[in-house]
Amino acid sequence: CRVLTYPLFFLAGVYAWRNHWFTTGGYVPNQMIWFSLFVIVSFAYPIWYIMNPFVTSSMEVQKGVLWVLHALLLVSAVFGFLGFCKENLDFTNGVLSRLAANSYTMYYVHMAVLFPIVYLMVPLDLIVWLKAPLVFIVAYIAIYIVGRIFMFLPFFSAGKKVLAK
Repeated sequence: CRVLTYPLFFLAGVYAWRNHWFTTGGYVPNQMIWFSLFVIVSFAYPIWYIMNPFVTSSMEVQKGVLWVLHALLLVSAVFGFLGFCKENLDFTNGVLSRLAANSYTMYYVHMAVLFPIVYLMVPLDLIVWLKAPLVFIVAYIAIYIVGRIFMFLPFFSAGKKVLAK
């Protein structure tokens, strides 16, 4: 179900960048609309997952509806969170400036850094509510550091130009 979702998010990012979203006067997602959709789909997804064998016998329909609900869940969560951040967290400081400058590089290196960390955390005997935040914190710090190192390569040098401004 992620085969089409990831490219669509990438294209949405390109579209947002080209149309100057989140700049003064640019488009800002309505967080209440997207949050409402997120809540509705959050209930619909598990209900469909449980009930679909009784509703339809076609595996294609079952998987298709799950794919659409999953995509709606992701899109509504992302756009709702983007609207929330624009409305409530729209400020700049030194930390956010460095993160913004490094975001392009972090995007490209995050999977190569995240998966080994997750793999190393698998044998830890912790509940998911402790392991997941631990993975998130360790991975985020490691991804940031690797991203900063990669910013010195010519392909990823755009972040250095942003920092220089």
